[in-house]
Amino acid sequence: MPVRVELRATDAADADVVVSVWGVTGSGRVFLVATARLLGPVAVAVTPPLPPGTYAVSVASSVAVDAPLPYELAIAENTAVCDAATGAPDHDESGDGSDHLGNDAVQVSFTPIAEFARTARSGDDAETTGLTLSPGTTTLVAGESAARASAGDAYRDRDAYELTTAADTAELELRLTWAHAPDAPDLDMYLFRAGEAEPELSLGAGSFVGQFDEVVTLRVDPAAAYWVWIGAFDQPDVGTEAAYELTICAR
Repeated sequence: MPVRVELRATDAADADVVVSVWGVTGSGRVFLVATARLLGPVAVAVTPPLPPGTYAVSVASSVAVDAPLPYELAIAENTAVCDAATGAPDHDESGDGSDHLGNDAVQVSFTPIAEFARTARSGDDAETTGLTLSPGTTTLVAGESAARASAGDAYRDRDAYELTTAADTAELELRLTWAHAPDAPDLDMYLFRAGEAEPELSLGAGSFVGQFDEVVTLRVDPAAAYWVWIGAFDQPDVGTEAAYELTICAR
């Protein structure tokens, strides 16, 4: 079953606290299942469906703190699942341009850790959608990862979309879907505050290796603009283009 881990820490605004869920194999090997950074007093990490086994939850701060940070953890089955939307999209990609460079906005490199930076091209911003994400609504964005060589980072075509949360929106679940054929590209998804390439807000939760849906659940600020970034990982022996759909459930 999928699991939802909610961390609450009211006095940790400057501590950069991260909650993570880890799987443990029979041989003792540990692997990351889900992770989330504290936003305000809350962080939410949601796992994919988990088989029976041993799992661990960790809470860590990346900076030194002057005193212990009290927190609470709530762990339960995740029953709020955002299925892939059907029907006409609320927004179709339109800003990529004939050279497929029009809505790149952010470049992503691995050295070996992920590094994010704005692209050098003047005026290269996320595509405006005009969409506001209100609690209880499902939004569908459709686009195409084009047959394009990498511009120098770890990805081929890169598409970014700007969306805004409503005044009472606190959480988003994003599901990126495409045809998972054997030769299909591996699409990844990242989330940023509008106009900023750092920090990447999902902590890489939308960039798992493999041809499966990328799903991210995270806390967000109300009445705030975000960039959702989608890219085809630059690797040999896979297809170079794919139509995709991005479903966003706001809560």
